[in-house]
Amino acid sequence: MRQLIKIYLLFNLLLASDFITAQSSLTNLGTTATFYIGPNHTVHCDANVSNEANATMQFDGASSSLMQLKGDFTNNTSGILTAGVGTISFVGAAAQNANFGGDNLYNLKISNTSGDVTLTRAATVTNNLNFSSGDLNTDATNILSLTAAATATGAANGNHVHGPMNKTTTATATFTFPIGNGTKYRPASISPTTTASTVWQGEYFFSKHAFTNLQDLTIVHVSTAEYWTLARTSGTSNGVVTLTWDAASGVTALASLTTAYYNTTPLWTNSGRNNLTGTTSAGTIDTDSWTSWSGVDRWTFATTAGIDNGLPVELINFNANKLNQSVELLWSTASEINSDYFSVLKSYDGNNFSSIGTQTAAGNSSKVLDYLMIDNAPKKGINYYKLKEFDQDGKTQESKIVAINFTSDFNLLTELYPNPSNEHTTLFFNSQEGGLYKLQIITTEGDALYFAYVPAMIGENRFPLSLSNFAAGSYFIRLTASDNSTSSLQFIKKE
Repeated sequence: MRQLIKIYLLFNLLLASDFITAQSSLTNLGTTATFYIGPNHTVHCDANVSNEANATMQFDGASSSLMQLKGDFTNNTSGILTAGVGTISFVGAAAQNANFGGDNLYNLKISNTSGDVTLTRAATVTNNLNFSSGDLNTDATNILSLTAAATATGAANGNHVHGPMNKTTTATATFTFPIGNGTKYRPASISPTTTASTVWQGEYFFSKHAFTNLQDLTIVHVSTAEYWTLARTSGTSNGVVTLTWDAASGVTALASLTTAYYNTTPLWTNSGRNNLTGTTSAGTIDTDSWTSWSGVDRWTFATTAGIDNGLPVELINFNANKLNQSVELLWSTASEINSDYFSVLKSYDGNNFSSIGTQTAAGNSSKVLDYLMIDNAPKKGINYYKLKEFDQDGKTQESKIVAINFTSDFNLLTELYPNPSNEHTTLFFNSQEGGLYKLQIITTEGDALYFAYVPAMIGENRFPLSLSNFAAGSYFIRLTASDNSTSSLQFIKKE
């Protein structure tokens, strides 16, 4: 009842004041009266705003009005949000959620100084989407749409749509999608060729596309740094797509730069090179006027020569080899663009990895390069390794995981090969301290048939054994160190 009284008080004050501040959450419970924000009025709320079931929240329809909030905005699905010519501005300093209940907005402003705003229900803006600070997070279900009359302004690094968004066009004017990956602003534009009402969907991915196979031989490869979705999801207009790049894109040769198109077929085709502007650090390029739309249209950069343009570090292999009590880690790259350094990561459970050292990368290279690092402190048991590569712009990629097994102790048998064997076999074991080891061959009933002292060096050792004097059957071989620690393996002597 207290919140209901608060709303009525605000309603009365709005008639006489140009600035209203609500210091706590604002909840509109009214089912018979309308919470009205009058012309040139501002409502400021330091917490959440909620328009409850069957309640009406109305912005003035003739003059601008403003609602600022530092918390979440929720419009119940049976609540009514009348946009008028008002602006809803998110001015928080932490993460905020936005649910407009399916009703349209006139202006939406993102001014969150220390967090992002996340749509928790699909939303439509009819006039202007403005970014001042913070991203607007969307997904395929909770998507943002701009009508034909709506514009987008203020987008930059850290201030843009992170996720998919829709735009309706009914003119041939170019629309630039204010999209990025959450930190990097990487817009793409559509220039429709007709005025037919058409809906386009745009999204940016700062990662390699799942498929990089080529359909035609006019391009050598496509970028592994990034790609865009810019799809025609309804309507009939064709259009020209404009892609943008910056230093993180790996554009190294403008003369061989072109664009590439991909749809449901896992093949890329050359989509044209028009109106190229800029340098290798930043610029734009247009596709051909495109007519082959599929609804899942994707775009990226491609090159017509060599390894230029958007092909960062290409890792050939990453291997780990046991070297006495150390592990030798080796990797090779076929090419490198914009690479900074490599970090070798180690884990004892295969899940939690930490760096054991770094190696400076070549930066830019078009030939095979080999790298080496030694782990001088492997633990007893299985040691897991993977390689992480860092580009100069902070982008990373990781290798597969490789493992080296030092068993559960360095003074242990690791293998008997071949096993089974009819004449000869070789014993493999690790020694932590070296010296003499007591070797025994024992029957499955526990009777000792053979005894010898085996010399060992620190690290991995091998000792040949002749089995010609043993009858066919199953046996155990036991190795005992000077500290009386033992290990054993079962083997079979064949006829």
